[in-house]
Amino acid sequence: MYLLPRAAAPYRVLVTNLIGPAPAAPAPQPPQPSPPAPYFNTLAIVSLVSAFFVSLVAVITGHVALVQIRRTGERGHTAALVGVILGYLGIGFWLVVAVVVIVGSVIGAASGLHFPGLPGPAGTPRSFATVAPTAPPGSSSGSDSGSASGGDLSFDDGRDVLAAATPQISDGMLGDRDWALSIPKADGTWGYASKDGTCSVTFHQGDLDAAVAVDSTDDLATTNSYLGLITGEGADLVDQKGKNDSLALGQPDAGTFVETRGLSRTDADGKPHITVARAFAVPKKGVSIDVTCTTQDKTVDGYNHVLSRTGLIIS
Repeated sequence: MYLLPRAAAPYRVLVTNLIGPAPAAPAPQPPQPSPPAPYFNTLAIVSLVSAFFVSLVAVITGHVALVQIRRTGERGHTAALVGVILGYLGIGFWLVVAVVVIVGSVIGAASGLHFPGLPGPAGTPRSFATVAPTAPPGSSSGSDSGSASGGDLSFDDGRDVLAAATPQISDGMLGDRDWALSIPKADGTWGYASKDGTCSVTFHQGDLDAAVAVDSTDDLATTNSYLGLITGEGADLVDQKGKNDSLALGQPDAGTFVETRGLSRTDADGKPHITVARAFAVPKKGVSIDVTCTTQDKTVDGYNHVLSRTGLIIS
């Protein structure tokens, strides 16, 4: 290797002066802090949570959250998307349920009981078809209590009911989970209302009003007069438009029946009624049941339900 002699040192100085000193190493830079993480979008959380409770809210808030996230870069895209999906699934589920209920109601109405006697124009009474279980009335043995324990109690059998007998309604509506007491019992009258607010029933038992034309040999004529007074339609119209029906004699499931007289009509407010009554001419006492609902079909259903839980006891 060739080495410059020491005498060459002045040349090194000259070169250094010409090109300058060697550049210094750059100073180390302090570490820069990481940028803060973006916030989580609030509406995305609302959408996800509400998807389990209110589907429509989940859909609306989820869509708004997705728009905000695209604009601001916030977190929560997945939560908002899941909320929207679950919200649409919830809405779809309830739409299916609604369709099933509507279709079921239509089919039930088409195949259920029809009550042709209920009138169209308000205040025009019509006779009605028998909708309660009915057994053909037969002759009774005429027990001392007038209970006709040997069989059904027809209108003709009414003459066997003693003057001291007391007909009373066996009320099975108390404790019915779909009905609640609305009229406390007083002076022989009490009532219930359905908990959905569509129907009511009024029971009455007691002495016949002085305005009732009592025929001690004819319970049918007496009952027509009694029902005509209750409904305000008069005995003649009840005789023409009324129809024989029946009420359980004893407990509702006793299997024996007492013959009654019924009339359907609408009141001044257009509400349909079914009123059924039985008067006992000898003891001069009677019982009546009036069912009224918001629609014809509901009145029929309410009437059937009430009579299935009601009986007549003669003591």
